[in-house]
Amino acid sequence: MTMKLIPRLLALYAMFALGVGPSFADPKPVIELQVVETNNADAYVALMAKASELSKVRAGADIVRRVWVADVAGENSHKLLAVTVFPSLANEYQLQQEAKSYPEMNPLLEQLKEIRRLGPSFLCKAVRADGLYAGGAFFTVSMNCGNEESYVKALDDAKLIFEANGFKDVRMNLWRFVAGGTTATHLLVFSLPSQVRLGEFIDTIYDKALLKDWLIAAAKVRTVVQTGIYHEISK
Repeated sequence: MTMKLIPRLLALYAMFALGVGPSFADPKPVIELQVVETNNADAYVALMAKASELSKVRAGADIVRRVWVADVAGENSHKLLAVTVFPSLANEYQLQQEAKSYPEMNPLLEQLKEIRRLGPSFLCKAVRADGLYAGGAFFTVSMNCGNEESYVKALDDAKLIFEANGFKDVRMNLWRFVAGGTTATHLLVFSLPSQVRLGEFIDTIYDKALLKDWLIAAAKVRTVVQTGIYHEISK
């Protein structure tokens, strides 16, 4: 699986809003995206939950680990993306070092090796963070963005369009690839509470051409690389 899968698998992750809002005090966390192939997604999700619990018990770190599946991503559909969120890159490396001393970690890693095959991994930093719905569905747009500041302002205009057309619940998150990226500089994630709601959103913005003028303006500062549709399977 190559870099171009990441825009499809957004898997997104991202800011996790558990229920109604963003769950991070730091508005610009770091996320690690790990592409995973497995024949037992349920077991993989359960082991990821155990890893999160171990971090919390041993280090007092409430690490966010989520698993996403690509619903529509061309030849890479239905593969998984594991996403871990950290307040900073330094914090990530610190926790990784501490985890090596946990006696419970080696058995857990051995179980993971039995059911998964790792693909590429990537680091991203939040630029705009409205939050994501836990257990929700997502429409992603990977791009090369030549003017980040202007594009962030353009997203404010897009949100007004969405709100005026019945989508006050849409959340937008923009992420900048920091390490591992090869074909895109940024990833935009539209988050909705459910797959049905995401379908309504996509139907509306395309059928009514709501973003026609906005897209023409946005093309001055970005070039779209790939789009995708995903949903979360974490418990």
